[in-house]
Amino acid sequence: MQVSDWLMLNVIVPFSTTYKIAKEDWMCGQEDILMSLSYSSMAGDCEMYALRVNQCCAYHDECYSLQLGQQKCDNEFCHCLDVVSEIIRDRMCDMFIRAKCTLVSRFGQSAYTNSKKSISLLWKWELYLLVNGLYSTFSKHIELSFEEIVKSCVLLHEHCIEVVDSDPADLCLEELKICVKTAYDYYPEARCLSAIEEVFPGAGNLKTKKNWLEGRLYILKPYIYRALFILTILVVTLCFMSSIVGLVMVCSKDPDLDRAVAGARRYPRWLTSLREIASRRGDHSEKRQRKKKKRKSKRGQTSDLELP
Repeated sequence: MQVSDWLMLNVIVPFSTTYKIAKEDWMCGQEDILMSLSYSSMAGDCEMYALRVNQCCAYHDECYSLQLGQQKCDNEFCHCLDVVSEIIRDRMCDMFIRAKCTLVSRFGQSAYTNSKKSISLLWKWELYLLVNGLYSTFSKHIELSFEEIVKSCVLLHEHCIEVVDSDPADLCLEELKICVKTAYDYYPEARCLSAIEEVFPGAGNLKTKKNWLEGRLYILKPYIYRALFILTILVVTLCFMSSIVGLVMVCSKDPDLDRAVAGARRYPRWLTSLREIASRRGDHSEKRQRKKKKRKSKRGQTSDLELP
């Protein structure tokens, strides 16, 4: 299935010449000059198609950022523009829109090379959906990869609210859900599903127990690693302190300080327990007592021989 088949290009939401997309929300064009030219080409009678074209550009930018292959990204982009062109009645607008496909195919190599970005992306990123009473924090404390696509979905939702007369809240919210879920299909990661579920609880049939658990584990993974690291540091510190305390206790009780230190060095510092050190200290003291007795007995024998 092509990307354009997922896009929110249905005819349920009519076109409106009164809705104008802001220049800072325009996503077509990598450089400022090209972006300005592309934005200007959608002015006037073509303005009613700008949101659809902008959605195609959002997917194209994310495809470049994920480095899914330049030819694949360009083909999907051109197919998306073809779908938009099918509902365009103005020949000049149709020409401007189709020209974007030609320009991308010929001059997109440098843009594709420079678009690579890290997939760690947006930690604690917040996108507020402030549309006709809808106010939600999108993916707070959750990573979200398809930022441009979601922003484009919000613009389409704002347009829907403006032009739909009957029950706009229900219809437009449902269209927004579809738009965001198709973005998940484009980049199916558990962390992205968690972000969608935060804004739209129970959003359709995307939610499964496995994906929900994967999303929560992904969120908790940094904290688990951090806790394990701290626990390891504490264990190593306690082992080191216990060995130091044991060595100090042995040295403080042994009158022969140098001999006690030398005896302690013969054994692994991290494996020697206090009981082993104490027992070896007792063995050393018994040996010293036996040596003293031998010396005394030798002295006594010598003194007996010297007597007349």
